[in-house]
Amino acid sequence: MPAELKLYEFFRLNGWNSPVSATNNPYTFTHRTEGKSMWEYMAQFPERLKNFNYTMVAQNNATFWTVSLFPFYEELSKYETTDGTPLVVDVGGGKGHVSRQIRQLCKDLKGRVILQDRREALSDVIDGLENVELMEYDFFTPQPVKGMSYSNCHL
Repeated sequence: MPAELKLYEFFRLNGWNSPVSATNNPYTFTHRTEGKSMWEYMAQFPERLKNFNYTMVAQNNATFWTVSLFPFYEELSKYETTDGTPLVVDVGGGKGHVSRQIRQLCKDLKGRVILQDRREALSDVIDGLENVELMEYDFFTPQPVKGMSYSNCHL
């Protein structure tokens, strides 16, 4: 919430441009992280990071029903897949609650459902994610998973 309260000030000082830097964005501006990214800064406060992860789960659980609105099974079943085909890559998916739901919706389809997040987030995954792969990933780096693309799938 503090970063949201300073949005106007951040954008005014940054020429009303969308943030593209991991070290210069509303969060780092508000918390004065001194050149550290949000994640580097929060790593100094393990309890805050843990609470952030639980908040993201709570927020997503409140909208859990929205995942089933998209016809994942119907759309993905249009393509010939193998056990190695990436069906869904959930980037920044936290504890995997959305990945778990998508895997359940597509349980009869061959292919991989991959949950990508920071090491700290993945290490906090308590519940087993049956048939969901965990992959450490920083979304500021090139995507390592290749396969079906959005332009090919028209999802």
